[in-house]
Amino acid sequence: MKLKQFLLIALSITFFTCNTESVDNPDEETTDSTLIKKIVYDKGTSDEYTATFNYDGNKLISVDAGDGYITKYIYENDKLVRINDLESDDLHAYVTIQYNIDEKIGSYIIFFEKDNDHAEKHIFTYNSDNTMTESVYYGTYAVQETFSYSSIITFEGKNIMNEKWDDDDIEYIYTYDDKKGALRNIQHIDIINLISVDFGGLAEYGSVNNVTSLKEIQDGTVNYFDEYEYIYNNNGYPKTSIYKTESRWGPEEDTTMDYFYE
Repeated sequence: MKLKQFLLIALSITFFTCNTESVDNPDEETTDSTLIKKIVYDKGTSDEYTATFNYDGNKLISVDAGDGYITKYIYENDKLVRINDLESDDLHAYVTIQYNIDEKIGSYIIFFEKDNDHAEKHIFTYNSDNTMTESVYYGTYAVQETFSYSSIITFEGKNIMNEKWDDDDIEYIYTYDDKKGALRNIQHIDIINLISVDFGGLAEYGSVNNVTSLKEIQDGTVNYFDEYEYIYNNNGYPKTSIYKTESRWGPEEDTTMDYFYE
């Protein structure tokens, strides 16, 4: 999967306060009161593009991936309630989020391209073994009642470790480093990552730690194997990384990432 696709819908990052130092040097020292300001992809090549992050405190407000692609995060009473995906100011797709009585995410609905009148509802049940059961239904913008699939999602802290579909023999396996994740301190990072499994791919950027690999297995065959190799700054945050992916149909071109903090 190409990283540009992830940025067109969702991306994010992190923390309570910020320094007002230059964002033009990835060698800059960062601290635990750091926000990432931008990520530059394929720097110095014809494919170069930049994702720029905007905040209100530790809440991500928007990500501008250039060329008119902007993702906006909307809050009510300090809760993330909606994510809008815009293309040249046109609402391309969006997500609405509902919470249960325990203030945990109970469900969300993805409303896809408006011309298609297609939506998916994802409902969560919390289990006693640090897993969640996800049940997915599809339909129109008005009603989503046709069952699609269910899966079990396993966590280690806020890191998603595994997702296994019940009926279809599909499994996603994540591994992580032991360094500080670029996304680790963002408000609602667990909710954003959970939604990003199906809407935007942000989960591949990690949470408390950084994703080092993601494997998709179907019927015992590896469909995709993604790897991330990092160089870290003095405080243990990503400074640069290389994203490599290989599928059962062959390898894809590598992507480099340079992280700039403020």
